[in-house]
Amino acid sequence: MANQHLNCILCASAVIRALPGYQIVPLCKCSDCGFVFATYKPTNDELEAYYRNYGTSHYLSPVTVKRYNEWLDDFEMYRQTGNMLDVGCGSGFFLEEAKKRGWKVFGTEYSDALVAISSGKGITMQQGGLTERTFQGIEMDVIVSIEVIEHIYNPDEEVQHIHHLLRKGGLFFCTTPNFNALSRYWLKDRYNIIAWPEHLGYFTRKTLKYL
Repeated sequence: MANQHLNCILCASAVIRALPGYQIVPLCKCSDCGFVFATYKPTNDELEAYYRNYGTSHYLSPVTVKRYNEWLDDFEMYRQTGNMLDVGCGSGFFLEEAKKRGWKVFGTEYSDALVAISSGKGITMQQGGLTERTFQGIEMDVIVSIEVIEHIYNPDEEVQHIHHLLRKGGLFFCTTPNFNALSRYWLKDRYNIIAWPEHLGYFTRKTLKYL
C-alpha cells in the first residue's frame, strides 16, 4: 500500500498542501520551495510491477538520432576520462551513439529486460538506482539523465550520488517535463505527464534550479 508523504521530497519541509484540481493523481505542493510532487509514495512492489516490462522499444527515429548527436557534439569539450553514464538508460539508444564516438559507456536500469538489452549493446550496466557503490572508483566526464528525474521520489539523494560520481569540472545534463507548460494549465490532471507511479516529481525551471 502506498504511503502518503509528510514532507517535501525536495527540501524536506513539513509545510505541504494538497494541490487543488488533481484528483486522478493527487498532487501536493511545498509552501517553502514550491515543488509539486505525487502525494503518495509507491511501494517497492508497486514500482517493480510497473517497471517490469517498461520501455522495451526497439525503434529509434532518425530525428532522435540527430538530436542525440547534437548533444554529443556539445559534450566533447568535457571529455577527459572518456567515461559517460546514462542514468535510466532504457534500451541504451543514447549510449549506442556515444559508443560510436569512442566514449566508454555506463548505464543503470531497473528491469531485467532493459539491462539485458543494453548489456547486449556493449554498455556496462548496473541494475537498480544510484547508490554510493554505483560504478565505485570510476569518474564520469558526463552524466546524463534524460526524462528520468521525474520518476524518482528522492531527487535530492539522486543528485548527491550524481555529484559523487562526476569528476570535478564534468557535466550533468538533465531533461525533464516542465510542470509550467501551457498544456498543464489547460488540461489539469488530464495532462499526460501526470501519471502515477511513473512520474512522482513535477519540476519547473525554478525547482530544477533549486535541486
